[in-house]
Amino acid sequence: MKALLLALATSAALLLSPPAAAQLGKFLHGDAPAQPKAPPPKQLAVVSAAPGIAADPQVESFLRAFADALMARDGN
Repeated sequence: MKALLLALATSAALLLSPPAAAQLGKFLHGDAPAQPKAPPPKQLAVVSAAPGIAADPQVESFLRAFADALMARDGN
């Protein structure tokens, strides 16, 4: 009887798909602790082009608005 149970358990373990195996590990060990968020940078990144090329104000404005939207979404 023990051999039958061992064979069933082994075959069930081999037939588990990787997502099911991942869920089984999560079930056995629990959720991983959340990673702490890094603080936002104190100085904004500088967007630059090749030397001697003037910066495009539309691109600069878009990138700053995009960065603001990302920070607002993340709660920073």
